[in-house]
Amino acid sequence: MLGLIAGTVLAGGGGGHSEGAPFPVPLSCYSEDQGSEEFLAARCDKVHGIENYRDPEGAGIGGILSHRLSANAFNLIGSLLFLFAILHTFMANKLTAMAHEVHHEHDKRMKEVGKSEDEITHDIPLKAEILHFMGEVEAIFGMWVVVLMLVTIGYYDWGTFK
Repeated sequence: MLGLIAGTVLAGGGGGHSEGAPFPVPLSCYSEDQGSEEFLAARCDKVHGIENYRDPEGAGIGGILSHRLSANAFNLIGSLLFLFAILHTFMANKLTAMAHEVHHEHDKRMKEVGKSEDEITHDIPLKAEILHFMGEVEAIFGMWVVVLMLVTIGYYDWGTFK
């Protein structure tokens, strides 16, 4: 626990804006003309391959999304992680119900074997614990933040995530 707190404090420390490329890439980098005041203020000129970022004129939502995915593959990775996190959140109640079902089946088997109530109370199956944890909304948020952190650091670097 102390390691997580220390990591958060270290990640939160640091100066103001760096002179490196902005992350995530601001929307103005996709829509503004290169050299415009807003484009330069957002440090879009620092983004590698920025000439490929400009959204196609008159494209629909599908065309814009397709273009943005081709401009930066991390857009796809981040979008998929977001989708999985949302789906996981919607499954939270089902996962909790599955945990209770596994626990009740385990209790039933223990009673059939002749275990005491005290033994049954203190013997919680690992599968039920894991399913219950995976069904906690707060835990879901934390899990997907950690996944996003690891993927961002792996795709870019620690400085980008920080």
